[in-house]
Amino acid sequence: MPFSLLWLGVLEFGAVKEATDLALREDQRSTLVESLLPDVTYAFRVRAFNVYGRGQEASKPSVRIRTMATTPIVPPKNIRGFDEGKVGTLNIVWDPLDESEYGGPNVGYNVYFKKAGDPKDWIFVSPDVFCI
Repeated sequence: MPFSLLWLGVLEFGAVKEATDLALREDQRSTLVESLLPDVTYAFRVRAFNVYGRGQEASKPSVRIRTMATTPIVPPKNIRGFDEGKVGTLNIVWDPLDESEYGGPNVGYNVYFKKAGDPKDWIFVSPDVFCI
């Protein structure tokens, strides 16, 4: 057996051993896929394997499957303020979330403030105060 085929055989054996170690077996009909983003549509493919390696063909892609929606998965970043030239007024801006971070439809933003170091609760800024 040429060296390259032997090496490929070793790699394939490693892949089969890894799949076997992960408890993928002939009677398996499902697996749990974790860490997917919320409110995102995915498609999946499945490929069979045996002691000789992986099959050449994978299944056709599945129907599109959408994960459940949830709250936004990260907070806005790069929050900063600019003096608007009026005493007691600041314009607060931030980087919007990436669409993959929305977690669901109709993303909006609530703004709160308090004096730095103040132990009191945060104060909500009414949306009708926003200047766009």
